Amino acid sequence: MNDETMNDDDLDIPDDIDFSGGVVGKYYQLFKNGTSVVILDPDLSAEFPDSASVNRALRRVVRERRKRAKQTSRVSGSPEK
Repeated sequence: MNDETMNDDDLDIPDDIDFSGGVVGKYYQLFKNGTSVVILDPDLSAEFPDSASVNRALRRVVRERRKRAKQTSRVSGSPEK
């Protein structure tokens, strides 16, 4: 079924749902630029209420991982990348 043949009777959406506040294409540019959508488990979503808090935490993890990798390469004598 395509959009041209669909009508309101084809949708199983309750009448009290209001979609009038939606914005078409609101996130288009973000997705076009490579944004990823990740679903957090409920216990984590309580700790990370928004994208900014998730991004801060992940950047901290990446920074620590890189720091440890650098320290390990110095200790083992292998050349840095």
